[in-house]
Amino acid sequence: MIKNFICSATLLLSTYATASNGPIHISGQHPHPISGEVKGYDMVFYQFDAKKGQTLVVDFKTDNLSSYFNLYQPDSYPDNGAFFIGSSQGNHMAQTLEKSGQYTLQVYLMRNAARRNEAAKFSFEIQLTDDAEK
Repeated sequence: MIKNFICSATLLLSTYATASNGPIHISGQHPHPISGEVKGYDMVFYQFDAKKGQTLVVDFKTDNLSSYFNLYQPDSYPDNGAFFIGSSQGNHMAQTLEKSGQYTLQVYLMRNAARRNEAAKFSFEIQLTDDAEK
């Protein structure tokens, strides 16, 4: 019984596509523009390095009101939940980072839009300040 459940859960999870666009490099001088598209249950991930104490600013724009972004701290995706949840906190983030390491930014569609296989074009600007702990 448990073996069947695990097999079914693995099969179900493997049907969701993800795209990782590799690491992005962010300078503190100017916002770094990024754009892309997400469709259905697909998710897009961006990773970048940051230091504790830096302030991260993200301005997210999308043509689909059911598209959002989440931010995960180093070593937290997906086990420990998101540091910032766009669906409840909005499309603008300006927060001081609590840890040094590689952060993961996830773009996705809410289930209502994903079920209908909707697509969303998105863009965001991301910027880090240089006031990190040394």
